[in-house]
Amino acid sequence: MSTTDKTAMGQVVWHDLLTNDVEQAKHFYATLLGWEYQIEHAAHFAWTSGEADYPLIIANGAAQGGFVDPGRNISSRWLAFVRVEDVDTTVARAEALGATIDWHPFDVPGVGRNAVSRIWSDESRSIRGASGSQEYLE
Repeated sequence: MSTTDKTAMGQVVWHDLLTNDVEQAKHFYATLLGWEYQIEHAAHFAWTSGEADYPLIIANGAAQGGFVDPGRNISSRWLAFVRVEDVDTTVARAEALGATIDWHPFDVPGVGRNAVSRIWSDESRSIRGASGSQEYLE
């Protein structure tokens, strides 16, 4: 593992905005921050069963996150994914510390392995994702 990879451990590496109105959110952030978007079609979308389009947030020429309609009525919130060396081990440790695991570890083709947990049981509170990049799966 390179020094850069070690430095990235524990840092936020991706953001998803969970919202019931993706189009409104895209318009808001494009107008406010100049964000552009690229639609990625996923054959096995992690957030819903089956196929779905995933609007990637493009800022400064690079993908920084995306927008997700979770398919249920929730308050909009940002989900930050934190780089960890081993997603499965991190999820097991988080669960032992009392976190609620919303999405157990899953593979994202071409990206790596992710999981989503909540620190508090109240759904309106903070949720976090754990992310291991593709290089750790190879």
